[in-house]
Amino acid sequence: MSKAIVTVKPNIVKAMTHFAAKSDIRYYLNGILVEFVGSDAFLVATNGHRLAAFRGSADAPVDKPRLAIVPNELFRYVDAKRSAQPVAIHVDDDDTVGVTQGHVTMSAKAIPGIFPNWRKVVPSTLSGELAQFNPALLADIRTVTRLVHGSDGYPHIRHNGQGAALVDIGDENFVIVVMPFRHDDKPFKTPDWALSKESEPTSEAEAVA
Repeated sequence: MSKAIVTVKPNIVKAMTHFAAKSDIRYYLNGILVEFVGSDAFLVATNGHRLAAFRGSADAPVDKPRLAIVPNELFRYVDAKRSAQPVAIHVDDDDTVGVTQGHVTMSAKAIPGIFPNWRKVVPSTLSGELAQFNPALLADIRTVTRLVHGSDGYPHIRHNGQGAALVDIGDENFVIVVMPFRHDDKPFKTPDWALSKESEPTSEAEAVA
């Protein structure tokens, strides 16, 4: 079996690194999954609370599916400027993985372990029912949108009630999944003091006016 390679734009790689776990006890999440299926190549990253998946094209088709988890540190020095050279990610037969940009190659052993079945996380339908989300899971998605498109964009949450929601950044080859959190159903009303009321005059001058 020959080396499997996918070449992608560096901004896509940088966008994916936002979703990989950092120093997680679940060590198999501390990297980006590279999965080759036929002519397709998928990059997937998750920290257990949100997930991103990108569909690209393998440099050459593979005869059977291949996958490997590439450690985060191999992506650390990727230059994501628009003028930067593309990034080649390769998976070798001996479980070595590598990241090449220009004349620089970083390589290491693939992270052992089984990456979550990411396709089961991606919802097939969306209910549209509103949900609550941890703001920390959404805070950098506009940055990700800018990386993918090269300009400002406004991500849209496609709500799914208590199920996994999709965040639409306007690219059919880039999928973002975010898990909501359960919130209490206690009734809430706006405090009386914050509501608009007719002000009472505070001085004789105001009263005369």
